Amino acid sequence: MENIGFYSRADDYFDDNAGGAVERAYEWVENSIVTRPARLNKFQTSLVNGLLESGFDPDNGFTFDHVQGTKIGGSTLNELGIRHGAVELLNNANP
Repeated sequence: MENIGFYSRADDYFDDNAGGAVERAYEWVENSIVTRPARLNKFQTSLVNGLLESGFDPDNGFTFDHVQGTKIGGSTLNELGIRHGAVELLNNANP
């Protein structure tokens, strides 16, 4: 899923029903345009802490997986804040 820079994988139901190429597709997207945030800013840290204090647990830390609770997902914004959109996947496509 991609929405305003946040990236996460779909739930297991989608994976189980979409066929064998899903895992490779996820890896391709993650290697092409997704980054792991180096650190959270103050707002993000406050949001995560607030969610945990409100009972959105467990704390899953960083993961691309679709899990219940609170997590830190990937980003399509690089460390400079530049967004890398799906159109950039064409740069790594195999025609």
